[in-house]
Formats: sequence, structure tokens, C-alpha cells
Amino acid sequence: MKRLAILICAALLAFVGIAGAQPPPAIVDFGCDQTSVVLSAVEARQIPALLSWRVVNLGGDLRLRLDRRELNGWVSLLDEGELLPAAGTRPILIEHPLNFGPPAYRLAVVDAAGAVLDESFIIIPYADEETGRAPRIEAFTAARASLYTGDLEAGSARLEVAWKVADRLPNSNLVFEQVFPDGRSLSAELPRTNLWIASEGQGVVAPVKPEGENRVRIRLRVVDILSGQVYDSAELELPVTDSASPPAVITAAPTAAPVPSITPGSADLPAQVLSFTAEPNPANPTGTITLHWVVRGAASVSLQWLNKINQDVVQDGLPPEGSFLLPLTNIQFSGAQTYPVRLIPKDDSGQWVLDGSGSAIAADLVIPLLTNLRITSFSASPNPAARNATITFAWSVESAASVAITRVSPQGIFVYDDTTVNLPPSGTLTLPVPGGYTNSITYYIGATDTSGVAIMGDPLVVNLICPYQTFLAPSCPLTQQTVQAAHLDFERGFMIWRADTREIYVLFDDRSYAIYPDTWTEGEPISITEAPPAGLVAPGRGFGKLWVGSPTLRDRLGWATGGEDTYQTPIETTSEITGRVSQTGIYFRLPNGLRVHLGGFPKMWDIPNAS
Repeated sequence: MKRLAILICAALLAFVGIAGAQPPPAIVDFGCDQTSVVLSAVEARQIPALLSWRVVNLGGDLRLRLDRRELNGWVSLLDEGELLPAAGTRPILIEHPLNFGPPAYRLAVVDAAGAVLDESFIIIPYADEETGRAPRIEAFTAARASLYTGDLEAGSARLEVAWKVADRLPNSNLVFEQVFPDGRSLSAELPRTNLWIASEGQGVVAPVKPEGENRVRIRLRVVDILSGQVYDSAELELPVTDSASPPAVITAAPTAAPVPSITPGSADLPAQVLSFTAEPNPANPTGTITLHWVVRGAASVSLQWLNKINQDVVQDGLPPEGSFLLPLTNIQFSGAQTYPVRLIPKDDSGQWVLDGSGSAIAADLVIPLLTNLRITSFSASPNPAARNATITFAWSVESAASVAITRVSPQGIFVYDDTTVNLPPSGTLTLPVPGGYTNSITYYIGATDTSGVAIMGDPLVVNLICPYQTFLAPSCPLTQQTVQAAHLDFERGFMIWRADTREIYVLFDDRSYAIYPDTWTEGEPISITEAPPAGLVAPGRGFGKLWVGSPTLRDRLGWATGGEDTYQTPIETTSEITGRVSQTGIYFRLPNGLRVHLGGFPKMWDIPNAS
């Protein structure tokens, strides 16, 4: 259900006012060979994985995007200009998303303008570390031996620190705070756009002058962000002096269990984005924002964003610390926020600055947008509805320029046409109940304003009335009828003949099955030269013709163990979803009353427990 909810939220914002191509593209499968990962190995980039996909109807100007989650946006895994085939694989190293969520990947089908036509997601959950140890601080160091009282009094004191935490848990975070003589503590962290802090890294804290004490105590704690449990802590103590001191690495004293000291070989800390913010936040989508940043260890920075037609825009040669005025009319919106604006530090040669693992140092910023859009009502009548009925939708949306209604197909894909897009802010629309649904249909309403900001409403579920009083399937089937049938047991399976479709179902003991046409005509002889073993018989009629004509099938089934049984059975069809592929399942009864299910995919049969 999580995966479907994610798909719904992401796809709805793209459908308003867009007409789909025919036939539409569809992501049939998107998978990964890793089913779970360990947090520490993800942060160390030690886990290789293989992504695989299959897409249909990827023609014309359509192409695939392959992204990984980072912070609150998506980062492409493709090289510039790279085009993915409709079916393929991609080896990767799993990277941490720099937030509290597990690693996530997205495959999207986009058109020439970059609009998303279909997308699928992979979320790889975290597994337990299984070390039996709680998170612990292995190192906590500062790049100075003392702090200047003038900086503390002016509120401009900055202290560069480095740390390393082992056996990190997914819900834990690092907290940097200043401890005062009376036992109080105050956050020493500078403002930042993301809450999560890496298990190993460097950063800057901002201490203030303590009252009644000539020292500054900076404490690092590893804390469960949900329960508040403290797993470990360590403390730095720096004297306050009347003169500025030269850099000199000092190591934290633990305040919990003793931990080994690991001191960097140099007092110089690597390049880092210290801050990246925007104001106002949230912003008027027709106005401008001012971006502010502070970057250490870079010669210049670059800003990147998507414009309204999904083209990458780059602003190069900006200083390591500065501001930039950006009109939001130049930015591509993703619903009620912008797509990420990226800040990239660069070196003297104009190349991206890389961290120790070879990844580019960058920061993403997403700006929420102000909008007066509000969905005041969205309803459907009748509800529940009969399968052959029509449904009348009524809606009202304030400040909308365009409204659209879409339904979720049984495969989890958004479906809409020209009659359900570009609707007025309020009105009614009558639609027939679509085929292929058994129990309910989920609808959504979305709206955009004149600025291009989009919102979505809560799901509207229309329940369907089952036309059948009783049924063999676990829930209301698509179709139900009673047919004349025949049954014949074999050594390693059995056959079922349907009179209405003249089909023969062959069910093998390994739980696989196959369906064949019955080509036998009344009076047609069946030539079987070999005599059956004692106690066994040769099949006749349509069963016999099929058995004689297929040596492979004959070898798998063996000889018949008795005569045919003729009887009547209910036959039901059901819609069965595998990934995003819809298959038809079949239910029927054997002469002894047992219920049999033929799966749509994979083609396996079973006898459900219920009668």
C-alpha cells in the first residue's frame, strides 16, 4: 500500500491538463536484487545492487529517467545524454539518501518536454545491524584548542568539529549542543535545510559566551529522534582566552562509556556546504526568492534548477558565500513546491568538488509555494454503484484555473481522458462505471491555479455492488457462469474440459498448468498403439487426441487412472495484478467438490483451503 500511495501522490501532480498518448507507456516491472540493507554499509557505499526494469510502449520521443532519492529530491543515475532501453539492468552502489528514510529509487517515463507519464518506485528497507551494540561515538574532535572571548561576546564564534559514530540506527540522529554551568543545554547548531546528520563528517557549531565559567563545553549526543533515548554522548571542553588561538585539534572526552580517540591527521577540514537557504519561505509563485549560501573549501559555486519546460538551467561562477535573486516564474513546480534548486561547490578548474567517497558535494533546496487553492467538495453518486451504472461526480475548488478527475486502474496507474481534464472550478460530470473493477474504484481530484501550482484531494472510493450472491473466488469475481465439464485423472495430474469454450485445462502435479483448444470431433478415432500398464487406461475423445499428439505432455502426465467424469461446475474469472500487469484468474470445482484456482501469473494452480 505504501508503494501505491507514493505512486498516486507523484503521478497526480503531473496529470492535470495533459492528454495521454495512445497506446500509453507503462512500467511493467521495476526491481532490485537487494531486499534490505544495513545503515552503516549504506553510508560507507559498500553495497552493490542491480536495478532491473521492463517498460512497454516506449516509442517516439519518450525516454526513461532513473533517479535515486537524496534529501527531499531526486538525483539522476544517468550520464548526460544517456538513453535507457525499454528493458535492461543497471549496477549501482547503494547510497544514503541523506535523510531518515531508506534508500529509494525511481524509474519514470517522460515525454520530450519532460512530463512524467508513468513512474515506479523501489524502497529498500533497513535491516538490523545485528551487532548487539548500541550506537556509539568513536571520535569527536575540534579544530581549535580555545575560543576567543571577543568572538563569543559578539556572537560570531565558530568552531569546526569532526565526528565519527558507529553502529548507527536508522531513527537516530546527532545533536550538537552547548552545556552551561547550571546544567542547562542549548543547541549549538547553525540553521540547515535538512535534519539528518551523517554518522561521520565535519561541520561548524556556534557557541555563545557562558556566564560564570571561563570555558565552553560542546556536547555531541546520539539520540533516538522518536523516543528521545540517548545512546551515547561525548564532550569537548575549550578554554575561553583573551586572544585568538591558532588551530589545534583537540579530542572530546566521553560523557558516557569511554570510547577510543580518533584524531584527523590534519586540522584542515574538507569542503562543505555550511548553509543554503531561501527567503521568503514559503514564497509567492509569481514572485522571486533570494538564495543565500555559505560554502567552505571551494573556489566558486554553481546553481542549477529546472525551468518551466523541464530544461536544466545553470548559473556558474558564483562566490563561495553570497546571494542570488531567482524569479520563481523561471522554476519548474512540483505540485505546491518547486523542484530542487541545487548548489554545487567547484574547484579552481571549475570541476565539481568531491568528497572522500568520490561523490559530488552538493545541497538541494525545495521551496514551498503559497496558493489559495482549496478543494471544498468532491463527491460521487450513487455510492455504492452497480457495475453497469453511471456515476455522477460533483466538485467545487476555490481559486482553480483547471480541475481534473482521474481514477486509479486495477494496476495502480492513473487513467484519464479528454472528458476528465480541463474541467471548471465547480460542476458535475457523469461517467460510466469502467470495466475490470470488482469491489471498488478509487478517484482523485486535482487542481492547478493560474501560477501553475497544483494540489490534490483525498482519495474518493466508489464501492461496487457485486451482482452475484455467492462465489468461489475470495471476493466478487468479474464473471460467473455454470458450464458443462469433464474431468479425467492421470498418474501425474488431471485434465478438465469446458463445453462452452471447448478448452482443455491440463493441471500437472508440480502445480503448473496449460490450456489447449479441444480439436477433437465426434466420432474421430484416437490411435493409441501402446497398451497401458496394468491398472491404468488410455484416455479417449478430446483428452486422448491431445495426449497422443503431444509426447512431452504425455510424458509429464503419464497414463489415465480411470474413466472420465462429466458434471456441471461454476466457472469464475477474476482480475489478478502482478506488479503492474493484469492477468485473469479462473476458479472452478472438481467433481468431488474441491475448489481449484488457476493463477493468471505465474501460471500455477492451487486448491484454496476454503470450500
